[in-house]
Amino acid sequence: MTTSTAAILNARQSVNASRQDGTRTPSRSGYSPNHQHSKSRNVVQGMALSDIARNGFEVRCKETGIQFSILPGGSICDAFGVELEKYWNSGAR
Repeated sequence: MTTSTAAILNARQSVNASRQDGTRTPSRSGYSPNHQHSKSRNVVQGMALSDIARNGFEVRCKETGIQFSILPGGSICDAFGVELEKYWNSGAR
């Protein structure tokens, strides 16, 4: 079965229309976009710092596409978390 471009565009418009009406799919955390925790910077930032500390993170060079995995518990991961927290606490965006 083939799907026409028009059918794909109609499906996309339908999904986007439902999102604009506020009937969005809950996020992976289980919170909807209107839930208080979804709007709290402190909660999101704390979750991000905790996730980085537990799992590390990946960096990709835009120019070459080379990817690096920064492992949790290492000096780079720890320093990044500290600097990110300082940046957020300074009120910068």
